[in-house]
Amino acid sequence: MYLFSFNSPGGKVMHGYWPAKRLFFILLILIAQPRAQGPDKKPGALNKAAEYITYPQATQININNIVYWQFFDGSSGIDPNGDAGTIFPKGTKNIVYKDGVVWGLRVGEEVKVGGQLYKTGTRPRLDHIYRIRADWRSLTRKDILQDAASLFQQPVSELTDERLDQVLEQYRQDWKNWPVDQGAPYVDVDNNGTYNPVLDDEGMPDEQRGDYPGILGADQVAWYLVDDDDADLTQRTFGSDPLGVELSVTVWAYRMENSAQANVIYKKYQLRNISGQTFEDMYLAQWADPDIGNYTDDLVACDSLTNTAFAYNAGDYDINFRAMGFTPAVGYTLLQGPVVPSPGDQAYFKGQLIDGYKNLPMTSFTYEPSGVYDSTLDPEPKWLSYKLYNRLRGYLPTTDVGNPQPYTHRDSNIPTKYPLNGDPVTGSGDVDGRGQNFAPADRNMMISCGPFTLQPGEEQEMVVAMVAGKGGSPVGSFNEVRKTINLLGPWRGRSFRLPTIHTKAVSMDGTRSRLSIQADIFNFDTIDSCRFFFASEGIGGDTLSLPLYDDGVHESGPAGDNVFGNSMILSNRPRPQNGYLKIYSAGKAGKYPNSGKAFAARPAPQMDNIHLIWEDGKQDGKPNPGERVSVGFTVTNPDAVNDIGALEVSLQGNILLNSGIRQNGRFTMDKPYYSFDIQSTDTLSLDFTIKYDGLSEEVFWNMPVEKIEPAETWKDTIEVLSIKGRSGYLKVRVADPERFTGHTYSVTVHKDNKDLFWRISDESSGEIKRDSLAFSYEPGYYSPVVDGLLFENNNPRPGINEKMPYDYEGYRWVSGYNWDAPFFFGAMDNGVNYFGSTISDPAEYKNIRMFWAADTLHLPTTLPKAERVAASREQFPDRWSRGRTYRKDLGYAAAGIGDLPFAVYDMDQDPPQRLNVCFVEDAIDGSANLLWDMGWDGKSFAEKGGNELLFFMASDYDEGQSYDDDPRGLSADVMYVLWPAGRGTLGYLQEPFTLDIYKSNPNSVGDSLVIDAPASEDEVTSNVPSDYYLRQNYPNPFNPSTNIYFGLSQDINVKLEVFNILGQKVRTLKDEFMPGGRHKVVWDGRNDFGQKVSSGVYIYNLSIYYPHSQAPFIQSRKMILLK
Repeated sequence: MYLFSFNSPGGKVMHGYWPAKRLFFILLILIAQPRAQGPDKKPGALNKAAEYITYPQATQININNIVYWQFFDGSSGIDPNGDAGTIFPKGTKNIVYKDGVVWGLRVGEEVKVGGQLYKTGTRPRLDHIYRIRADWRSLTRKDILQDAASLFQQPVSELTDERLDQVLEQYRQDWKNWPVDQGAPYVDVDNNGTYNPVLDDEGMPDEQRGDYPGILGADQVAWYLVDDDDADLTQRTFGSDPLGVELSVTVWAYRMENSAQANVIYKKYQLRNISGQTFEDMYLAQWADPDIGNYTDDLVACDSLTNTAFAYNAGDYDINFRAMGFTPAVGYTLLQGPVVPSPGDQAYFKGQLIDGYKNLPMTSFTYEPSGVYDSTLDPEPKWLSYKLYNRLRGYLPTTDVGNPQPYTHRDSNIPTKYPLNGDPVTGSGDVDGRGQNFAPADRNMMISCGPFTLQPGEEQEMVVAMVAGKGGSPVGSFNEVRKTINLLGPWRGRSFRLPTIHTKAVSMDGTRSRLSIQADIFNFDTIDSCRFFFASEGIGGDTLSLPLYDDGVHESGPAGDNVFGNSMILSNRPRPQNGYLKIYSAGKAGKYPNSGKAFAARPAPQMDNIHLIWEDGKQDGKPNPGERVSVGFTVTNPDAVNDIGALEVSLQGNILLNSGIRQNGRFTMDKPYYSFDIQSTDTLSLDFTIKYDGLSEEVFWNMPVEKIEPAETWKDTIEVLSIKGRSGYLKVRVADPERFTGHTYSVTVHKDNKDLFWRISDESSGEIKRDSLAFSYEPGYYSPVVDGLLFENNNPRPGINEKMPYDYEGYRWVSGYNWDAPFFFGAMDNGVNYFGSTISDPAEYKNIRMFWAADTLHLPTTLPKAERVAASREQFPDRWSRGRTYRKDLGYAAAGIGDLPFAVYDMDQDPPQRLNVCFVEDAIDGSANLLWDMGWDGKSFAEKGGNELLFFMASDYDEGQSYDDDPRGLSADVMYVLWPAGRGTLGYLQEPFTLDIYKSNPNSVGDSLVIDAPASEDEVTSNVPSDYYLRQNYPNPFNPSTNIYFGLSQDINVKLEVFNILGQKVRTLKDEFMPGGRHKVVWDGRNDFGQKVSSGVYIYNLSIYYPHSQAPFIQSRKMILLK
């Protein structure tokens, strides 16, 4: 483990201990390399996805539920920024940090190892990585947007047309220029063993008429070619010379939404000997560093019967997946190993069965807990190759290849090449994290095959599937992975594609639906019949079945194409349906569990009326480049029988709606909960996800972007004046100058029961423009637009000051127990966030100071606790106080008045006012002695500080007499909660100190702010006002010029002058007879002599002299010139 400290991409300073592999990988990025060959070779700063995709040197397999990064130098599983690059489910969090293939052999005393680990020991043979889709001609804008959003790591709404064109163009060019001559796979339609495509008018292979690129039936394929012919690279990476191999890598996936295949990615490694020497006793392995969310709590397992390595989370959930309600798992399973001679057997090789050979199984599984072996990170590359060679053979990663040490089942110490082969679901056998096995932590794992021989010019191949799964718990997810791997068993060595089920439910009359089912059965030559069985999830019974036909009549497509179909009418079913397919062939039945997984048997909720409901620019209801907007919509439940109990609508990962809808009900979203920026593109494209009944639907929406030039004053700020309260939290900006009224607006703070809200009123017209506006303390929250002005309320969260939460003076012997609170080492928060609080007005929070007592005469702390307490009372009598005590072990019942070695004061008062404190005791984990002491026994504090939490009250000090079981002090007027713990080796009452908790200063009830809006350009020349006025200048502050607006109710003599803060006249702007009406005068920041004036505060004064000696109208306002 290594200490780290760095600025994260989000700007947060991170400190802690890192497993060696993380530190090592970052160092690889930061040091210079001879050439950029992938994410761990790029010199300088971390790479960006766009840089790699443009060439392209990197790409993704992203057509199903897994996102998997690949690089043209052989790196895989990691993203271009050096972060974990295998995501499952798509759009959530990572399951793998990095993976790769490793090979090795021993030539005499020399060990040679190559491949890809945290560093990559291969170099690209071609100028980019190839990626194709067989359906590239028919891709919709939605398809391309989803692909590009994943690839460029950007929200759909932020993608430009250039990005979309780039994705489609790569598919086009790679389809056209697919490098079959270099070894890229192709579909041999005519079975003649040569690639002879039929080209269309654009020179593209036509898959309908001849051979074409890719893997038969695969929906997305990536391919690249590397070798190890760079001695400097292999020495730096593994400490050995090049072996002389060329590696062709094909990665593919199937879309199949309702199939286990949606959670699988396949990878074929074809290793060719280009050295001219025979390789004997060679080994080949799949290596991976799985990170299920947070990398610190992972476990691994193996199954030698299915040739699989698994990774799963150790707890009830992973912290990174917690909010999603599940924690996934991942497995790597060997589908096809290298071939070795074996008379009488058959082996799969290059898609064919060959006689006299067999495919090697997984011959060993090895793993490394972080900081234990670290064979992948040895600082001396030579020893790294020796350690890896031992791992390839199934031994511990030591440097002695002549006398290797075996792995063992650690509880029994029995040697094995398959450690951790127990069952995590039942807990039986050798299970990681249990017994004598290592505690949960970071892991890397390897499944190896060997030994085998590779002659000059010959090839060996290995096919591996990465399988992901999610269940109700981490071990439930493990079990889902295991189920999918068992399904893959019968298909090993073939095309690996499973039968695919497509379902669709269409409403008939609101109570019934027509359910159409299609089964794409890919790998069978002859099928007698097939039938689909299904039932509602979780309730059992009521299983329905439907025969499927390939006759061209029963919704099956053309007859004889192995696509079977049929439909039935049934009553709407409110729960997800799970089904399986039975295929009858040659008198035998084959069952395919979970082949039809989680589909709907009722009409899906409908989403319509999608439109803009908020924009921070021109108020025209249209997206304009540079604007930030929000959308509204309506969701309808067309099911006339069943409610939708839980409905979630999200946009780009942000939840907009989480509710239920009654049968035949509607819900209209008219509040802008989530906003996003409009890019300079022709079309705004949004991809909504609707989740219901455990199912998911996507709704895609397009709207033309109207390209207009924004107003010059767009987003400029308007001055906010305070009548009462702070004005700095309210930002008023220009949204749409065409809607200016020139009116005066007020923003006031009110309370409804316990909730604060703010109101915007037009004081000129007496109209309330917006009411009951909730305070939000999250960035990007909705800011209302009123008459062309955007009101952005950045009121800080009431309670503890988030920027300066606390401070102390002295030798503090109290620390905090981390319960995931936001302050004081995770130990302190506002009272409302623990047991609750009756405080509802931010003004009730106070800046408090704790004066802590001590016994400074008896150090070290050798006296009994009672004597030290008595001594402390004598030395610091004013720092001891009393407070109401509550017992955790008695259900937090009130338990008398206890003593505390500190006093708390409200520092906002003059003089400071003493306050009440309540505290908790626990007879089980601490002490219940009516003394706050954190369970101190004379030597140490109890674990978790004895659970002696402190509750700081807003009430004046009365020794806690105001509190009991009712009112309950733990949830009464609690300002702040602190869960203290001991600090290091310091003892109870060791030194006196003070500890301050600082409050924020938000706007509170009764606060009132005023905004004088500028007049619009249209209003300047409109009708004559009914009275004289002088508006606030705009913009303000300004540089170099500003507009001054005033109104005249009649033709009259006017003087408009500018003065400095000392009252000295600077400029006369008007001194003349002017017509009645609305006027605008520009001050260019110069004095009467044409000289530019300095920055500062200036006063402009309007004087109107009435005829017949009537008292003049005089009004002044301030303005600020900033340079």
